[in-house]
Amino acid sequence: MRFPEAQEGFRATMLSQAQNLEVEVTNVDGPLITLTTFWHGEQTGVRNLYRGVFAVSGGIDEGVFEMDFDTEIIDDLFPLKIGNTVDFTGNTLFVKSGEVLDTIVHIAVIEETKLIVDQENEPVFVLEVITEFVEKTTSELFHRTVYYSPKYGLILKQILKTETQSIYWHVTKIHDDGKSITRQPKPKRRSDTLLI
Repeated sequence: MRFPEAQEGFRATMLSQAQNLEVEVTNVDGPLITLTTFWHGEQTGVRNLYRGVFAVSGGIDEGVFEMDFDTEIIDDLFPLKIGNTVDFTGNTLFVKSGEVLDTIVHIAVIEETKLIVDQENEPVFVLEVITEFVEKTTSELFHRTVYYSPKYGLILKQILKTETQSIYWHVTKIHDDGKSITRQPKPKRRSDTLLI
């Protein structure tokens, strides 16, 4: 199979900045995967990832963004093997401010290894993802190292570095109990039912 496929309902616990978060694949629409993050049952973020590798939109509240580029360029990475690379340009809209920045992206498959998740060795590919946001005469560089699982079609670990910060997260447990984190509608109380 050329493209790994994420499954709707996939759930995992991840450790991010010393906090446990729950993540769930809440929608799969062809190559676009919606990954929703929860903290104590409350939704804290949504990302739409192309082939589970690269976030093309998402965020929450103040941080919502939308990228515009030919997403099918990412298909050239697959099937994943060391040395595969893609480079592309586009723009990113930051919805709250209305700001649109030119965006330059480089993705390279740099290693094949195993990642320990819940005492299991999960085969992963390590990808280097460099994203540059350009605004007139200045730019900001985001350097991500991601550990992508072909088995799950998703990233299981990420290290993000910018000039001012370093953010790390990794999946610690994969849940296969079939239960969704997504909030279910509250059951109707009997007193709310009108009988005629």
